[in-house]
Amino acid sequence: MQEMMRQAQFGSAGYVGGHGQGRALRGAAGLPRDGPHARRVALRSHARGPAAGPPLAAPGARLQSTASARSPLRGVRPTGRIAGSGARFSEGRQALVARPRTRLALRAEGGDDGEPMAPTASPAAEEALTAGDDASPVSNFAWDAAADVPALDSSQMSLLPSNEYAVAHSPNELRLARPDAAPAAPAPAADPAAAAPPAPAPAVRQGKLIREILAIAVPALGVVLADPLMGLVDTACVGQVSATHLAALGPCSSVFNMIFMVFTFLGTTTCNILASNSPRTKGLNGEEVAEREVICRRTLSDALFMALSMGTLVAAGLLAFGPQLLTSAGASGATLHAGLQYLNIRALAAPAVLCMFVFQGACLGQKDALSPLKVSLAAAAINVVGDVWLVLGAGMGVVGAAAATTASQYVGAVAFAAYLYAQGRDGKKVPMRVRGVPQARHLGEFATVAAAVISRNVLIMATYFVMTRVVTGMGTMSLAAHQVSLTLFWMMCYFIEPLSLAGQALVARSLDRPEVTRPTVTLLFKTAAVLGVALGLGTAGIFTHLPWLFTRDPAVMEIVRSLAGQVFAAFPVCGIMMMFDGIAIAASELSHVPATNLLGMAATTGYLYACQKVQLGLGSVWWALLLFYSVRVALHGLHFLRNWRKTCFSLETDKHLPFMAPA
Repeated sequence: MQEMMRQAQFGSAGYVGGHGQGRALRGAAGLPRDGPHARRVALRSHARGPAAGPPLAAPGARLQSTASARSPLRGVRPTGRIAGSGARFSEGRQALVARPRTRLALRAEGGDDGEPMAPTASPAAEEALTAGDDASPVSNFAWDAAADVPALDSSQMSLLPSNEYAVAHSPNELRLARPDAAPAAPAPAADPAAAAPPAPAPAVRQGKLIREILAIAVPALGVVLADPLMGLVDTACVGQVSATHLAALGPCSSVFNMIFMVFTFLGTTTCNILASNSPRTKGLNGEEVAEREVICRRTLSDALFMALSMGTLVAAGLLAFGPQLLTSAGASGATLHAGLQYLNIRALAAPAVLCMFVFQGACLGQKDALSPLKVSLAAAAINVVGDVWLVLGAGMGVVGAAAATTASQYVGAVAFAAYLYAQGRDGKKVPMRVRGVPQARHLGEFATVAAAVISRNVLIMATYFVMTRVVTGMGTMSLAAHQVSLTLFWMMCYFIEPLSLAGQALVARSLDRPEVTRPTVTLLFKTAAVLGVALGLGTAGIFTHLPWLFTRDPAVMEIVRSLAGQVFAAFPVCGIMMMFDGIAIAASELSHVPATNLLGMAATTGYLYACQKVQLGLGSVWWALLLFYSVRVALHGLHFLRNWRKTCFSLETDKHLPFMAPA
């Protein structure tokens, strides 16, 4: 007989076992009755309405579990029968697989006589239901239950996340056992009413976290610095040949930086998905590993297809609209002619550049930052050799510089592809293969990250542009000092970016383990703050004592010195802001990012407009950097505070994880 559906929500309670205690029923596959792999989970009842009985079926009820549409389960349908002492939720090797906030449909069909089963509630059972009230929550599960058990109410239990168990129901308790556990020697049965609270999760060692962060951040620093350093080499070599060609590099660099910055979402999304679906995560069963491998292979294939197709479109667009782009960037006359020569050659490398973004993201998502560093260093070496040979030796100017850069980027992309293909073939990394046009339903996460990253980059560049436009009206000396200061400031910001990349990789990888995620996030923010202070002190020192490295004009040097205080104040906030950006991407907390950047730009633009109206100096304009970063940090922080229990900052068990549907 069918009854209306009710819901029973399970969360935290105590369990015994894992250290030689506890008992589990033996299933059809020979599951251990006793031993170190047994788990006993006591329930506690929270009655809703008049019904006060425990949410358990009586002996004889037949239960079947099937995955609902909102469940991350994949084809696991354990069945069993409640028969007196307990029910076995196991048929053959099948067992219940669940993660935090999983939804299951549970159907009760009645006993052997065909009559509906009513719940039993003995004093002993009710005493057992209260065991473990003080236990620390570990994971949260939501169940839909059929009302052949009419007294179903809200109850809570504790399970370990991302593991596979056989499940047994009885009027007293719910029992779990690992189906792949080897039978152990019998141990005395523990009284469910005396169930001990769970042992606290082992503390994450800070030294290990620091090593993991450094293992990604230090090599990533070389990757991040490779491109600007190659630009400096181009500038130095071209400057030795022609002043006109040197002037043409400025507009060209602006165009390429702006365009390629838009497509960094390819690497960011690839890193995020591969890290959060790593098949090497501990505690996964074979089915979960296979599922994650499929997701990773599909993600890498889709990302490569988009990189190749978008890169081709970018190259075509640059070749078609190069004159208009360079003119809008300030090129004219002889610089426009030389700039077009450079742009037309560099445009051919667009597919290689976008593929490099994907390859770097794939490596970082698999906690491999050393391989991108090696490839970047090899590409940089080829670029230097090409510049010396073609620019200085052959006197080819911007044409030689563009050819050297394009060749180095294609060599880097091919080397990356060969490395990842070999690693995937040997089973060491995600296999690399372009499988055709991506399906629209698989591109949702790319679109989400793209919207956040593109809006972030565009609004940041727009803010700097407005800042420079305001300075333009302050005279030549102020503009020269602003250009020197902003260039140095941007260069020093590159030292924070690797920490953000490490956060993206590590946090995305551990989102389903809050006991790891929270200390990781805390350490990352502390490190970002300390690094920001150190960079602020170092940059302020350069502004104060070494401005002669960038200019020989005494008036310009004096203005640069006056900006040391603003730089020192801005860097710590900048470090925290960049870490917020990285954590938001890793945790897929991106809904607030466009609005955060837009409001930051609006506040900064309003302040700069006021500075222009009252004719304040360059020092006042540079306080706009601190305002811009502070507004973004405040809005990031407000979002995470308002959604605390759903973010990676919380250890609450019902927090929303990006790859799990909310209950």
